[in-house]
Amino acid sequence: MINEFLRILYINGLINPELRWGELKSDEYIKIPRRSDQAIAAEGYEIVQLEGASDSLEGVLEDFEAGNRQVIDSTVWKATPGRDSVGIPFWSTLRRRRYRPEPIEGSIKVAMLLPLHLHWDEVSDTLQMFDEEEVEEEEEYIINPRIVVYLEFYEGALLALDSLRKLGLSVTLTTYDTERDRTRTYEILNKPELREMDLIIGPVNYWNFEIVAEFARRHEIPLISPFSSRKDIVNFNPWVFQLTPTYEVEFRAWADYLSDYYSKTMILVHRGDPGEYERIRFLKNELFRRISEKADLEDLVFKEVIMNDSVFVDMAQVLNKEQENLVIVPSDNEAYVSNVVSPLFYQLKKYDIHVSGMPQWNRFRNIDLIYFHNLNICYFTSFYMDFDKPEMDKFIDEFYSAYRTEPYRISPRGYNLSVYGYDLMFSFVSALGKYGRNIIYFGEEMESDPILGPYRFKRISDYGGHVNTYIGMIKFSPDLNIRKVELDTRPTQEYRYRRYNYNNRESQ
Repeated sequence: MINEFLRILYINGLINPELRWGELKSDEYIKIPRRSDQAIAAEGYEIVQLEGASDSLEGVLEDFEAGNRQVIDSTVWKATPGRDSVGIPFWSTLRRRRYRPEPIEGSIKVAMLLPLHLHWDEVSDTLQMFDEEEVEEEEEYIINPRIVVYLEFYEGALLALDSLRKLGLSVTLTTYDTERDRTRTYEILNKPELREMDLIIGPVNYWNFEIVAEFARRHEIPLISPFSSRKDIVNFNPWVFQLTPTYEVEFRAWADYLSDYYSKTMILVHRGDPGEYERIRFLKNELFRRISEKADLEDLVFKEVIMNDSVFVDMAQVLNKEQENLVIVPSDNEAYVSNVVSPLFYQLKKYDIHVSGMPQWNRFRNIDLIYFHNLNICYFTSFYMDFDKPEMDKFIDEFYSAYRTEPYRISPRGYNLSVYGYDLMFSFVSALGKYGRNIIYFGEEMESDPILGPYRFKRISDYGGHVNTYIGMIKFSPDLNIRKVELDTRPTQEYRYRRYNYNNRESQ
């Protein structure tokens, strides 16, 4: 209920005379009196009185949470000296906080679960993989080549610990070898110290991660999913942070970008694989929906081409000479993409062609780079290695100084694993130092600037955890330049944390 006194002040225009009911706009300001016993906040289109708020701006920020991170930007909350009110942009609603930051006192305890196969050499001896004459070579090469990529991820995380200590944060990291085995993972979780962890990173395999996710939920420990893009675990576990966006998040952002080309000829090329049907259908629906917001779908020139080992299509019969052609290829298979892209390159003298694809294209090595530039290829990604960044140069120097080699291993999505490990460890431990285990209530407000690109976490449901929703576009141009394009952030549904009755879910 609106406090009567405040309602009268509002109607008489003594607080915000420029505002009227139902006419608040995105760039307007609403004033909050700074008093010792109360604060006024915007909730929907009402003004409500809230007891016990601090008279400082920092206190107001602690007492209320914003639906949009821009609302709590320090440049926004800037008081005018000598005035009894402060203006804040009404970009979203403000809600009374039920949870407060609880910074961790002492050392922050982090557990990292990785498939390191530390006893791999013993296994190789047991399996007699080498002849007696090769014993010396076996002793020199004792690292399982399957896990080298995770070692670089781990090495990057270790570098982040040094940076965190320089900021005054004490971190105790304990690393466990899951050996990609469920039984081994259960053994790790039975260790008493696991229940005292402030953060768990990994495992990387889905069958192990679901075990640890249930453990983290039961003991209320924030858990990081570093590589999976599946949403079935994070959808019902509020303690999970997933760094790789789901395909729905990616395809919505991709469709939003592609929809700006509605006046061009759009050609969607795919294999017609039944296993990919749901994703292709989702992409088309999102693309049509967003184009319908900008133009009449009847004017759209859209062609769908199925091309596979059994069906070959001469793209010259599909391309339009009268206008630009945007060829959309939602595939991460290098051989297939090469079969589509290579013939298009030889059609450039007759047709204006642009191509758009997936983040995995960044690690393709069998497609000539000149094809990428001349076809104006662009792809979406959440993580981009920008070597013009001073932070990237600094990281490479520190990595070389520590390990006497440069970071080399690349993930299937095309980003450097050591930089990724550094970003993840630095960002989340920094946030833990500020929010403690209550970080799950502040996921959308995490302030970090990772080397590979920002994190933009959104809660996936009222009962679920957070998924990184940041997407950017990488564009190649014929002048041999590569640039990153930031996409506009569209309003999305806001979810508020609710405890989920897992017993009911299991009984269904």
